[in-house]
Amino acid sequence: MSPCWHMKALLTARADQRLSGLIKRYVELHLSQCAQCRAALESLIALRERLIALRSAPAETLSPDRQERVQAAFTELLKRHKKPPE
Repeated sequence: MSPCWHMKALLTARADQRLSGLIKRYVELHLSQCAQCRAALESLIALRERLIALRSAPAETLSPDRQERVQAAFTELLKRHKKPPE
């Protein structure tokens, strides 16, 4: 299920807990009324949690290729976390 077009960046920022003030209130209000965006947010949060769990998994449980992909995904997640919401 895909979120409303105007919410994509905001949901990512919400999943990373980077929203505050009026924007945060707007997103929460939208989420209270939009099942599609709630589902998308839940998926983003679950993905974030899986990436964090994989990052702390023992290296021997992952193939080198998988380790590289997990590290790249985690690096991208950290980059997004450091940027202000657009």
